[in-house]
Amino acid sequence: MLVGLLAACSGGGGEDDKPASASYGIETLVPGVVKAVGGEDYVHLSMGDQRGRGEVQVDLSRADPPQFRAITLGEDDSFDAGASPVLLALDVPGDYEALLDAVDKVENKGQEEMSGVSSTHYLVTVDSQAWREQLPEHSVHRQVEVDDTLLVDLWLDEESLPVRLEYDGTGNDDVRIDYSAWGRPISIPAPPDAKPVGTRSS
Repeated sequence: MLVGLLAACSGGGGEDDKPASASYGIETLVPGVVKAVGGEDYVHLSMGDQRGRGEVQVDLSRADPPQFRAITLGEDDSFDAGASPVLLALDVPGDYEALLDAVDKVENKGQEEMSGVSSTHYLVTVDSQAWREQLPEHSVHRQVEVDDTLLVDLWLDEESLPVRLEYDGTGNDDVRIDYSAWGRPISIPAPPDAKPVGTRSS
């Protein structure tokens, strides 16, 4: 299903030697991201709202066996976030694959530096119902009430890997996910009293 679309974004840089990630359109953005994240085995996620509340740091590995670790960072202390259904359901490639048939419009907002990374900022108009139907029950994106038409801000690095994704819920539950350390096995410094979660099976 992806072959035709991936072929359109599998080449090198675009006009003026810009990376492909700087010139995506509605038919190539999501397939380009799916291809990029599908080639990476490790990612570090920083999850919260757009004001930094409810911060959770997550290490995800798709190695054999898959590994998962999450630490919640509080104002006064930090603690092991545990293996909650929402955290265990984290699936970065799957989140973007679910978007394949849900994008209605893509607007390139230009080059920006996000979290110290040279990035292209896209404003993506999403059919939220179509997206949610393709997501697993416990996906973090199904825990937030949103409008039927959802505006998603997405920043991509030069390799088409996400740097940040954010959008507003209809209530107070806004979503912000920062991605870093793609492809590098890392670990979160555990608070002194935290108990490790360990591994999970796929």
